[in-house]
Amino acid sequence: MASLREAPPELMRRFTQIDYADHVALVAEVFANGREIVIAEARYVRKADQPVAEFAVSVAEPWQGKRLASLLLAKLACRAAHVGIERLVGETLASNARMLALARKAGFTIRPGGEVRGVMLLERGLSPPRAGQMCSAAEIGAFAA
Repeated sequence: MASLREAPPELMRRFTQIDYADHVALVAEVFANGREIVIAEARYVRKADQPVAEFAVSVAEPWQGKRLASLLLAKLACRAAHVGIERLVGETLASNARMLALARKAGFTIRPGGEVRGVMLLERGLSPPRAGQMCSAAEIGAFAA
């Protein structure tokens, strides 16, 4: 939850080498002046040898309030459930009212971080999908409601 002037090589490797099982990243893009511009991102990374993944969602300021974060988080959760992840966990600053509202609406429990003042912990269990079940618009809508 801090800015970096330049990302270290190991961090860049972790952000860009995605295996689509233990590490998934979804992005939303728009096209402007013939260029693709990323306006939102959601990702999870599974914790080693656990059915738990840490998630993050980020939406560019001009695109906030348009339900992009809800949609990306719902798609991310559906994908996580399909690969056996049972819980999503995350952290946000206590002052991040939009993220706290998104988490509440998506059914996350929210509690103060134990060690770091001003950090809130977010957690939600995921239901395993039924055999052959895909992520439908209704299921994603229910998660994001």
